[in-house]
Amino acid sequence: MSQLEKKDLGIIIDGERYFSIALSTLRLDTILDFELYLPASDTHPPVLYRSGNLPFTDKERTRLIEHNNESLLIHASDGNAYKQYVVSNLSNILNDTNIPIEVRSHTLYESAHGLIQEILENPSAGDLLKRTGNMAENTVDFLFNQSNAFLSLMQVTSADYYTYTHSVNVFVYSASL
Repeated sequence: MSQLEKKDLGIIIDGERYFSIALSTLRLDTILDFELYLPASDTHPPVLYRSGNLPFTDKERTRLIEHNNESLLIHASDGNAYKQYVVSNLSNILNDTNIPIEVRSHTLYESAHGLIQEILENPSAGDLLKRTGNMAENTVDFLFNQSNAFLSLMQVTSADYYTYTHSVNVFVYSASL
């Protein structure tokens, strides 16, 4: 199969799954524990742009922006590393007014969504209580400190009612009230 397939769970090319991430979610001078890929075409796999475990610099960001790359791809196998990266940088991402509010809202929503899914899959994981508290604190700060955050988050919340998605939706509405 060499056709590009867009799925809810990413992009599949030649049997390999990739996820699109917003360039703006990458913090300068942080170590990335995941590889970054540039999209090639509908029938060719993405091209490795940057290996994992390297700092993401302003020079890299500038080069990508100059070539109109607002998003990059990561391989599905790096999905958990990216999620952990976002969670550890969530406060900085949410407070960065250079990132469009829609991107920040989407990043928050996806992070909360992933956390709820993880809680339901492994409720006895040791650090879930601390991470849940941090997620709640980041959400409340975002809602109170950004004028359009509530509206933007409401637009991001999905209409599907899987248990973990519904849980995130209830949390967002509850925290907003």
